[in-house]
Amino acid sequence: MHLLALPLCTVAALSPVAPAPPQTAPPVVQRVLTSERRIAFTFDDGPNEQYTPQFIALLQRYGAHATFFLIGTEATKNPAMIRQLRAAGMEIANHGMRHLYLRSDDGEAALAEVRAGEQAIVSANVPRPTLYRLPGGIGGPRVRQAVASLGYRLVGWSIDPRDSMNVSTAKIVRVIREQAAPGAIVLMHDGPPTAARLPTLAALRTLLPELKAQGYTICSVGELLRSARSFSYRETRRAPLPMM
Repeated sequence: MHLLALPLCTVAALSPVAPAPPQTAPPVVQRVLTSERRIAFTFDDGPNEQYTPQFIALLQRYGAHATFFLIGTEATKNPAMIRQLRAAGMEIANHGMRHLYLRSDDGEAALAEVRAGEQAIVSANVPRPTLYRLPGGIGGPRVRQAVASLGYRLVGWSIDPRDSMNVSTAKIVRVIREQAAPGAIVLMHDGPPTAARLPTLAALRTLLPELKAQGYTICSVGELLRSARSFSYRETRRAPLPMM
C-alpha cells in the first residue's frame, strides 16, 4: 500500500523516457541550381600513376578544373600525384580509404574510412579535403551523419556515363552530351590502377572543346557550389544504363 502513497513526481521518474526523434540524415548534393553555364567534372578512384597525369594535361589544355575524389590506398602510393593535382588547380576530395561499400549503414565503419582516407591525403602535404563521395553512392542515415560530423559535405552526381563499366567512348560522349546542363555534376573515373581509362580520355577530347564552344565552364564541385542559388538532393544509387 505504501507504493500508492508515493509522490507523483517519483512515479513520473519511474516512467520510461520517450526516445528523442531521429536526426535527419545530411543530404547528398546531386546538382546545383545556377544561372551560370557551369558543369562540374569529377573523377573517382585515383590517383593513378598512368592516367591521372593525362587527365590533368587534357583539362589544363582547355582551361578546365575538376574535382578528384581520391582513394586512400592509392593516395598513399602516389603522394607526388596529389601535389601535382593541387599545383594544376584541381580540387582534391575524399573517397574513403578502401572504396568500402557501406551497405550495413555502419556509422563507426564510415568514420574509420573517412579518417583514414583523409590522413592518406593530407600526408602528401595538401590541405584537408572538405568534400566526400560515398563509394557507389551507398550510405544510409547513420553513415551520412557520421561523414557530416567530420565536417564533410556529401557529393553525388547527376550524370553517370558508366565509364567504370568498360563502355565505349561513343557511349560516354553520348550520355554526357545529352544530359549536359548548367549545374550538372558528372561522374567519371581516373582509377583504379587495374582499369583502362582510354575511353574516358578519348571522350574528354571530344567533350571539352564541344562544351567550351557551347559556353560552358568546366569547373570543380567547389567552384560550382559557390555559384549555386540552391541544390538538388536525391539518392545516388545507380540506375541501369539505358541501351545506346
